[in-house]
Formats: sequence, structure tokens, C-alpha cells
Amino acid sequence: MSHAGAMRSPLQILTIIAFGVFGCSQDSKGHTDEANTVAMIQKLGGKVEYDGPGPDRRVTKVYLHRTSVQDSDLTALKTLPKLRNLFLGKTKISDEGLAHLSSITELQTLSLNSTQSTDAGLKSLRTLTQLKTLNLQETATTTTGIASLRKALPQTTIAR
Repeated sequence: MSHAGAMRSPLQILTIIAFGVFGCSQDSKGHTDEANTVAMIQKLGGKVEYDGPGPDRRVTKVYLHRTSVQDSDLTALKTLPKLRNLFLGKTKISDEGLAHLSSITELQTLSLNSTQSTDAGLKSLRTLTQLKTLNLQETATTTTGIASLRKALPQTTIAR
């Protein structure tokens, strides 16, 4: 029997089916890093929303509030180029984590309520020129720190 007509084991058949079903979704469109980040978010107990259906969809919202997300986990968010809304409230995120957000320049909504954010971390947010809404309720930020951020981001509504 030729190689082309050789019998395939059940494991080989399942592998081919799995690749056909799962391997041709986001990964085939060049979104492997994004898919890995989504898996990490979901493992932490978070959720994501996309900009629409289909294999070329992109993550636009990330919900990590009330999860075990750590500062270092936020480095992965740079793989989400269309991220517009990020919810990190009631987590242990600190100023170190905020530094990882400075490259997410499309961010429009950022919720940091009940985090360990301080005025020092607010300096990292100055690059977020598309930011429309920032929630800093129940943080250690001060009136002075917020006033300084308002000067850098005058279009941003800051809740404290």
C-alpha cells in the first residue's frame, strides 16, 4: 500500500480533526500571541470580549476585576493591539503593574478601583492619550497626583 493510502491510527485522525477545528481559528490569522494571552486571562478567571465574530476577531475588552492577576501578568496585554477597555478593580495590581500598561495606547477605559495604585503609578498612564475614563476610587492616589495626570490627559474623566 502506498504512503498516501496508508491506514491512520485513531490518534492521528483525532489530531488531524483537532488541527482542522482549532488550529485554523485565530492562530492561522497570525494572532497566536493574542490567543495565548486570552488563555492566560481565562486561566486567571477573567473574561474577554471581541470586536465581532469570525476568525479574524480581536480582543477589545478585558475583565480581570476580582481575579488573582499579578503585576507581571499585565505584560501579556501588549499582545492585544485593539484593547480599548481594561477592568482591574479589586485586584492586587500596584504601580509596577501600571508601568506595563503604558504601551497600550488604544486604551479608552481603565478601571483601577480598589487596587494598590499610587501617584507614582499614575505617571505611567501619561502615554494613554486615548483614555476617556479612569476609575481610581478606593486607591492611594492623592489630589495632587490626579491633578498632575489631568494636566497630561485633559480629555480623561477621572473618578476618585
